[in-house]
Amino acid sequence: MTHMPNVQNQIAYESLDGTTLQDVKDSFELLDDWEDRYRYIIELGRKLPELPQDAYNEANKVRGCTSQVWLVATPEARNTGWF
Repeated sequence: MTHMPNVQNQIAYESLDGTTLQDVKDSFELLDDWEDRYRYIIELGRKLPELPQDAYNEANKVRGCTSQVWLVATPEARNTGWF
């Protein structure tokens, strides 16, 4: 797994304009249609900075997606983490 520095994670978090995981969960509960949920996730993703080139590797690639998707997870203290 590629470890992204905390500075990059902070930039990514701030790019979501303070959106919390609870905000995302609440929005999902309001969206009944899977296409609306899909569009919402795409919208959130577009607000994030692009991953560094070295993060596009086999270890970070999400298997089973129709699209090419990479996810970088960075474990933090107390069973929390950044994605």
